[in-house]
Amino acid sequence: SVKSSILGAVFDAVSTALRHSGETRLEERPRLAELAEFVSAAEPNLVMEPGDFASVLKRQSIERSMSRSEMEPVIVAVNRLLSLVESHSFDGTYKELLDQVEAELPQRVGGWTPLKLSAEIKRLVPDFKVAGIEVTRSGRTNRGSRVRITKL
Repeated sequence: SVKSSILGAVFDAVSTALRHSGETRLEERPRLAELAEFVSAAEPNLVMEPGDFASVLKRQSIERSMSRSEMEPVIVAVNRLLSLVESHSFDGTYKELLDQVEAELPQRVGGWTPLKLSAEIKRLVPDFKVAGIEVTRSGRTNRGSRVRITKL
């Protein structure tokens, strides 16, 4: 029957994955890396080329980051600021950055502070990269933490 054929194929794939699990190495560790390694170990028994599953995971992660970077208010505000500056970069404190982008940011409980902006930018660094923006923390001064943001 069809059900037993499907179940047999699943068992064969799991058996292959368990047999090859220690041998499988991915070039990059995508999100859900353990799952990617397990399915990659099963690929010889599936209708897939080696590395196909990890590539799909990576592509989906990039697509998700791209759509998030287009909708994330902090990225949109910083991107707009960079497009207005001739050098396409910002180099200053988080307070100075906040002064320039705060009007474009959504209201937040407790309002925006340089510390909240810093934490949000840190959380979004991978999404900034996808949007073609490099974020570099440049240490601390007596006026606050500094950041350099450049549109690549």
